[in-house]
Amino acid sequence: IRFNRRFLRRLKPVALAFLTAAISNNAKNNLNAPHRLLTTPPAAQASGPVMPIRKTQWEDPIVTAKKKAEEKRRLASAGRVKAMLQELSRIEAEEGKAAAEAYEKAEEAKQEEAIRLKAAERPKLFKSLLEQGICPFTDSEGIRQVFMYD
Repeated sequence: IRFNRRFLRRLKPVALAFLTAAISNNAKNNLNAPHRLLTTPPAAQASGPVMPIRKTQWEDPIVTAKKKAEEKRRLASAGRVKAMLQELSRIEAEEGKAAAEAYEKAEEAKQEEAIRLKAAERPKLFKSLLEQGICPFTDSEGIRQVFMYD
């Protein structure tokens, strides 16, 4: 009995291998075999090669709008600086260095005044939004108007 159990343990994997080979060969030869679905997968319906799906990063439209507005602001600022430098070099060439320095100080004072006025007008914007029933911090329209003002 001991010999038989040891023999059967060694024979089991070999028998299983032969049985699997016989079933798969029979399924390939006989397409109507009921056990075909157990041994071979069904034919693919696709005609093209399997390609991996590209991972596209979705970007929030608000983030996109903010980036575009920042870029627009940056370009406008660079244009103003370029125009001021051209005017500064023209004044220096025509009227001298003292006139150019006076122009530069006047331009800086004008910019500081514009910043001060804008800062003073910001609370008025908040007040007008609140009077309309629009929260400038949570409502999307309020956030948009504050962003456009800034």
